[in-house]
Amino acid sequence: MNLTDLDTFIRVTECGSFTAAARLLGVPKSTVSRRVARLEQQLGLQLLQRTARAFSLTDHGRTLCNRCAPALREIVDVER
Repeated sequence: MNLTDLDTFIRVTECGSFTAAARLLGVPKSTVSRRVARLEQQLGLQLLQRTARAFSLTDHGRTLCNRCAPALREIVDVER
């Protein structure tokens, strides 16, 4: 699993939008979308239910976020 893709997914869920996550990460919105799609493909799971203007977490997405977000924050803290 690519940690950059996982971090991007978690940022999307925390920010509430692809646009806000892109702004926070300093990358284009298309990059955020591509990273999340790549993570879904790698896992073979749909993590987000997308509409034209919004998204909601699937059960798999919620589980992944709840279990991985604390671990990812810990990795970032260790790096600092």
